Amino acid sequence: MWNTLSARANQLCHTWAQDILKSKSTRSRHVKADKYLGLALDLFTIEEITWIMETWLKQYQIPLFPAKLKNFDEFHNRCGGYIFSRFPQKNTNKLSV
Repeated sequence: MWNTLSARANQLCHTWAQDILKSKSTRSRHVKADKYLGLALDLFTIEEITWIMETWLKQYQIPLFPAKLKNFDEFHNRCGGYIFSRFPQKNTNKLSV
């Protein structure tokens, strides 16, 4: 699936991540991340948006707090179901011995 991502999404993901990491304060990091997340939500597919966020968090280890991102609710509403479908939840109703 990841091989179907557009080259543009891939390039912008890394460019944006590097720019976010240049921020010296937590506030400016979140302002930049929020701006780029908003652009991603406007420009890309759910798969590409999810991949961008996953790359920022895993590869670049950008510390982001959802409460500080104005676009997080839209990201969650649009991409949350897709994310949960990729990672099935374990049955938590059973007690383990």
